[in-house]
Amino acid sequence: MLSAVPLLLLLALTKATSPGPATWEPERAPAEDEAPTSAPTLAEIRARLAEAPRLDKEATLGPISLRGFHWAQEIALGTRWRAVVVSCQLGGGIIVFDAAGRLAGSWRTWEIQSLQLMDVDEDGTTELVTDQKDGVGTGLAKWNYHVYRMTAAGLRQIWQGESYFYAVDARGAVKERQGFLRFVPSGFGDPDAKLVHLVGPVGSGRFVQSVYVFKDGTFKKRKTIYVARP
Repeated sequence: MLSAVPLLLLLALTKATSPGPATWEPERAPAEDEAPTSAPTLAEIRARLAEAPRLDKEATLGPISLRGFHWAQEIALGTRWRAVVVSCQLGGGIIVFDAAGRLAGSWRTWEIQSLQLMDVDEDGTTELVTDQKDGVGTGLAKWNYHVYRMTAAGLRQIWQGESYFYAVDARGAVKERQGFLRFVPSGFGDPDAKLVHLVGPVGSGRFVQSVYVFKDGTFKKRKTIYVARP
């Protein structure tokens, strides 16, 4: 737990700005076997996923390919929506359905490693938080946290932050960073729920902690704190 780590405050900057969407990983481009305009029902998706361990790697859920299938999870996002999250090798995605089982939104992702739920504005509809392998190659590995929100307008990404980064340059020098993410509900004198993101070089004892609040449909950065172990 982050609060259990002794930290020495070096510098605090209070802000009311949003993180930069221009720097986020974009939605993954459709693969040849993915049909973004298709509209399968929840019943059809369930039937296909029941066969997924026995299917060949060319199967598809319509907007999301099952090529390299790892796992799938169906989750209720409150009472209005149900999401099916699919993890595949270097692929996958999220498909959301309304209460009648009709397609309401989808998003193509890179390989999802883990999944969490949090209600960022405490309205009873939970948001999806994924840890995704967004980049991998010779001497490079990159994971990011992504937060997705479902509304009547569809599914969209509302935040992204670093989970893990590893790179080796031509001289053999290594850069490695680790990120942590947690959700803090409102209360204890603070009317806002908060998203807390901590990231820093592995083994350095130095971190940058950013605190975000969800306002007017987007995350606003409340403050950034530079911290280090004493």
